[in-house]
Amino acid sequence: MSVKFALFFLVPLSATTTVFAQNQQIEFIDPLIEVISSSASDCDDVDEGHISCFESLKPSGQLKYLVLPAGHTFQRLIKTGDPYSIGEGEVLDNNDFAAYVAKNGSSTDGYLSINHEDSLGGVSILNIDFDNFSKLWSVNSSQGVDFSLPRTAQTANNCSGGITPWGTVIVAEETRAGGDTNGDGYLDLGWLVEINPVTASVAINVEGKQEKLWAVGRAAHENAVILSDERTLYTGEDGGTSAIYKFVADRPRDFTSGDLFVLRLDDPLDDYDPTSSTASWVQIPNETIEDRNNSKSLAYEFGATDFDNVEDVEVNPKTGQVYFASKKAGRVYRFTDQGSTIGNFETYLGGRSYPIDGPNGVVQEPWGEGNDNLVFDDLGNLWVCQDGDLSYIWVVGADHTDQDPDVRIFATMPQGAEPTGLTFSPDYRYAFMSIQHPSDSNEDQLDAVGNSVAFKKSSSIVFATRNNLGDEFASSVSEQQALDASINIFPNPTSNSVQITVDNIEGKQISLQLMDLSGRQIALLPIGDFNRGKRTFNFSFRDYTAAKSVVLRVQQGDKEVTRLIYVE
Repeated sequence: MSVKFALFFLVPLSATTTVFAQNQQIEFIDPLIEVISSSASDCDDVDEGHISCFESLKPSGQLKYLVLPAGHTFQRLIKTGDPYSIGEGEVLDNNDFAAYVAKNGSSTDGYLSINHEDSLGGVSILNIDFDNFSKLWSVNSSQGVDFSLPRTAQTANNCSGGITPWGTVIVAEETRAGGDTNGDGYLDLGWLVEINPVTASVAINVEGKQEKLWAVGRAAHENAVILSDERTLYTGEDGGTSAIYKFVADRPRDFTSGDLFVLRLDDPLDDYDPTSSTASWVQIPNETIEDRNNSKSLAYEFGATDFDNVEDVEVNPKTGQVYFASKKAGRVYRFTDQGSTIGNFETYLGGRSYPIDGPNGVVQEPWGEGNDNLVFDDLGNLWVCQDGDLSYIWVVGADHTDQDPDVRIFATMPQGAEPTGLTFSPDYRYAFMSIQHPSDSNEDQLDAVGNSVAFKKSSSIVFATRNNLGDEFASSVSEQQALDASINIFPNPTSNSVQITVDNIEGKQISLQLMDLSGRQIALLPIGDFNRGKRTFNFSFRDYTAAKSVVLRVQQGDKEVTRLIYVE
């Protein structure tokens, strides 16, 4: 069964006519109410209404606003520069990992811990809850974590992290810069740090100390994930060794001592893809301060495989397999941990294009580079935040294989931004994430509160289906978004002929321009005077270009939308 979501736009009523412009037949329809619907993909009676139930967005470049499926909406919680309500200071820049820690298992009352991937470093703690009447979240208090302790000295580049099974948060320092300012022998930066969101402070370990997780080793840590045994931790290094590390604590919840390993493939990668499916965990020394300060060098010495900028490491809740992302390789790998060895190592995603079944029919979209943060939902779908090439949020179905791919585009970020730190509430109705370093030229759009929001500063948001967040009948579509939603291209890819349908609901003159991939104009398409209604234009691209791919630019006043069209 599929679910239908609809946005309604009111336009004046007039008759239906057919006109001709330079031998191009144009169909003109101007209805009273035009319904733009989005039907959920791959949803059955079990998961209907689930946050992962949506029709894929059409592939596109970044626009000046956040684009979500029609059945979803968002609420902004904080942005850079907002003053803290407890203590001094304000929300820092470059919001990253967002960790929702429930109070007593609640999906509507908890703490939101937000990392700041800044040279200053920091973590913001929000005390938040959900109002069932308004269907909105409230930020009851906000404060920064104090890292200026004798044994932590400072923190910097707090990138991703993880939530422990016992309700604390692991913060990862994605830098190895700096010296030993407090003179304790440990270099200040390049560690994992456990924090307590309840007290907004560095967690107190079993030895009664507030300090970093020295025994896990010093690297440009990207994240951390801890298994339900409360002893096994995986982390990856973004740069440096680009290695996968595994730490096994001597005792549950005690990361002051244990064994540290690096992953070494039995056979090397070939153009980023594995040549065998097996590997070994190689133990590296981590007993002394010198060992721990030099984990990177020891990883090299003991033959750790370089995976070229490891990002997130996550564990599939359905299968127990370990997944990790390589940003530069544009791959997501997975394997089965067998203790001292691993098996079933393979490329799970990336290195190719995938068929995207969206509003324009099926199009082939390259995966590209930059796959970053990973998170699984309760159905086993893998959500992938992408930094770089496309800045999408992808959703990969639990049944995805390379032979039978199941890949959809859930969101595109505002211009200049990347999605970071996606995490879910325990009931998987709400997702929390950050929008990092957006352009200051982005435009207003409406959120679930009904507020005009322009993503011009790093922000942290919550999103959900419309029936779970805000007024489900309220449209959060801005004029720019309405223009974006009004364009349909079919077929795409095409062998030559294509239909371009535009619903001009704003009443301003529209122009269609063909460009090559470098942005050079190929042609201004003949559409005549077009300032109201819905029209379909039929064009033969071989009349204009022999290129394999072209960009269609639709301009309406000071707004514009671009679409990539593949010509086979």
